[in-house]
Amino acid sequence: MEAVERDNSQPIGTDDAASALALANRLGIASDRAMSLVKGGLRTVSDVASSTPGDLARICNLNPTQARILHDSARKASEEDAVCR
Repeated sequence: MEAVERDNSQPIGTDDAASALALANRLGIASDRAMSLVKGGLRTVSDVASSTPGDLARICNLNPTQARILHDSARKASEEDAVCR
């Protein structure tokens, strides 16, 4: 999945804040990193899991190892969510 570029000049809405909070809680990441994901078009754990580590590195300004760890965490969480459904 390719990340969607968003106009960062627009104010953050409550939907964005809720999405960022959900990502932060589910993935165990800082709220500012979660907001970067949302601003980059990745609003759900599934979106993050479907992205590439390269996308995550670019969106969140991560090094390759950090991006791979985040991607792996999202894939694991997404698989757990699928099992629970």
